[in-house]
Amino acid sequence: MKENIYLKSFEIGYDNLKGISFEQLKKKLKNDLLKDEYFEFHFNIWFYNNFFQEKAELYIVRHNNFANDSAQLKFKNWSLIKTYNNEKSFLKGDSVSKYIDYLELKESRISSSRAFVISIISVFIACLSVIAQIIFSNNFPPSSNIEKSENRNNTTESKFENSDSLKLRKSQMSKTENKSSSVLENNKPKNDTIN
Repeated sequence: MKENIYLKSFEIGYDNLKGISFEQLKKKLKNDLLKDEYFEFHFNIWFYNNFFQEKAELYIVRHNNFANDSAQLKFKNWSLIKTYNNEKSFLKGDSVSKYIDYLELKESRISSSRAFVISIISVFIACLSVIAQIIFSNNFPPSSNIEKSENRNNTTESKFENSDSLKLRKSQMSKTENKSSSVLENNKPKNDTIN
C-alpha cells in the first residue's frame, strides 16, 4: 500500500517539534507527486493550513475566510506563500489532535483484529474439546462398573466393582460400623428386674 503523503506529513511534523520548513518536508517525503507543480501548489496550501508559519498565516487566513478573488490563493499568485517555504513551520494544535486520533484509530483496528483472531481460536478449541469428549466417552468407557440395588431399608446403595480404593474404603467403613455396634452393645444398660 502506498504511503499517504498527508499522514506522513503529520508524522514528520509531530516528530519535529522544533519546526520544519516546507522544503525540508518535501525532501523527507521523497514523493513523486510533489514533482507536479499543481499538486505541489495545493499541497503547499494544505501545509500552511496545518502548519503554523507566522508570515504565511496571513495569506492562509485570508484564503480560508474571504471569498473575493483578491484574497484567494491561486497558482498565478502562489509566490505569495512560496517565499516562506524555507522558513520553519510548526504543526498546529488541531493538526496534532487529528494525527493522534488517527494513531488511536490505527491501534484500535489492530487490537480488534487481534481480538477477532483470539475469539476464533477460542471457538475452535471449544469445538475440539466437545468433539474429544464425545470420542473418548464412546471409545474409552470408565473402568469401574456401577450397579444400583435396593437394600433392606429401601435406600439405594451403589456398588463399585473393579476398584481397589473403593474396596478398601468399604472395608474401612464396615470395620467402623462393627466397632460402633460393639461399643453400643457394651454401653447398653443391663436390665435388673426386681421381684
